[in-house]
Amino acid sequence: MNIYATSHLDNTLQSDITKLARLCAKYDGTSEHIFLEEDINALPELPAYYIATTKPDNTLIGYMGVFTPDEYSCEVYCYVHPEYRNKHIFTSLSALLKKNLKNYGTDTIYFVAAPDSITATKVAQHLHARHEPSDYILINTLGNRIVSTGTNDTLYIEELPHEEESEETVSIINDGIRIGECGLFCLGSCATIHGFEIFEKYRNKGFGKLSLNLILDFLAGKNITDVILHVTESNKAACHLYMTNGFHIKEQTDYYSINI
Repeated sequence: MNIYATSHLDNTLQSDITKLARLCAKYDGTSEHIFLEEDINALPELPAYYIATTKPDNTLIGYMGVFTPDEYSCEVYCYVHPEYRNKHIFTSLSALLKKNLKNYGTDTIYFVAAPDSITATKVAQHLHARHEPSDYILINTLGNRIVSTGTNDTLYIEELPHEEESEETVSIINDGIRIGECGLFCLGSCATIHGFEIFEKYRNKGFGKLSLNLILDFLAGKNITDVILHVTESNKAACHLYMTNGFHIKEQTDYYSINI
């Protein structure tokens, strides 16, 4: 077995990794989570791809993609061919990654897993890894949403100028006072909400729900049919707000962490 790390994937290797990920996902009954974009890593010098192949024909049997969102942690996406599991391939790839990480300040590895993955659970138990809060991609299908006139006549949103037509920021105004803001990215009939916030001194006054629905009305008026956003399971208040106002889970990602 060959084990090596690289910072570049040619087209053939990218294709082989995608096929391996699909095979594993089908075998495990889970969704695919593949990382193939090293150019967004915070540690560009750290090899982003860890490869296991057979000898002597170099057939791909294991892959580990490493995403570093910052210099202190890394997220790992790993696939091992079902026929080659329990042969220490995952352990060998992880050992090489840990060796390379010694040159950096990274102290935590997060293993990314599809929800309810039996394979991931077994690996996590073997590593004595901690189950971290999940990440959710939520979606709200506006459908035939009727744009309401609102239940608070003093609350409204104000569009702010933006250079990009598809991106904009709106301020949430109550009785002439700016109490929050929200970023929007619109592409066709789909919109992404990001950075939705009610400023701290105005929280717990019911403005969250009113403002969210005001924004959804605003998007419906622009012929948006699907609204998506990202939220972490640990943010209980945000999850409750969204899921009690028409959002449901479109995609879930689980994490298991170990300290190094």
